[in-house]
Amino acid sequence: MRIAAIAARTVRWPIAGTGAARGRSERTAVLVEVRGDRGAIGLGEAAPLPGMSPDTLADAERAIATFARLAGAQLADREAARLLVAATTAPPAARFALETALFDALAREHGISLAALL
Repeated sequence: MRIAAIAARTVRWPIAGTGAARGRSERTAVLVEVRGDRGAIGLGEAAPLPGMSPDTLADAERAIATFARLAGAQLADREAARLLVAATTAPPAARFALETALFDALAREHGISLAALL
């Protein structure tokens, strides 16, 4: 699969501030969409929890924006996708979002479930 496009947007929604989110009234995440050259679309989400995650939403936004410059990269398989993200993306939430989106797109391109790809 060749990565045709990578898009991201930050979303916010209200939450009940209980458990690990005690004292919070809003949750924020970066949604990532990876589009393959044959039309397969994969989705991922970076949602570090303030005070709990080692990275921040701003870290994830920057890392995903930097990774988006790699549109056009060719990925032979799941391991190639994992290695590309590992070599270019440090914040854990951003890595999770990008790996998930790439794996999802690869699975869709091959007509299999994400579970089967993994």
